Amino acid sequence: MEESHHEDNIRVLIAEPGKKVYAKEIRNDWREMQMIVGGLIQAVYPSRKDAIAVVCNDEGKLMGLAPNCLLSDDSGKSYDMLVGTFFVCGVNEDDFTSLSPELERKYIDVIRRNRLLPAVAVKPKAHKHHEQER
Repeated sequence: MEESHHEDNIRVLIAEPGKKVYAKEIRNDWREMQMIVGGLIQAVYPSRKDAIAVVCNDEGKLMGLAPNCLLSDDSGKSYDMLVGTFFVCGVNEDDFTSLSPELERKYIDVIRRNRLLPAVAVKPKAHKHHEQER
């Protein structure tokens, strides 16, 4: 039986709303993860092929965090929306791990394709009411 190894630091991809996705080494503990996502963490496992987790704020939608990215399955079909800052990391049987360089490249592309652009507020044009002169 193979013994799993806990990594003290893991390399992840961080996606903040409206910013470019970037790789960063973080401490592999829940306090650091909560600081990144801004609250309680929730792990989602969208791929049956790749050993990855998407870690986001568990209460992000209730908190009204900014839309960030569509969550899709291996076929590319979207089934949910991620809000606020999230990160993607590797997983083994019972722990988060670093992403491999191949998975890092793949998921940078996946996140870019599924990114939600920030809504731009557009002011309605002012309409001038003209009274007819008599």
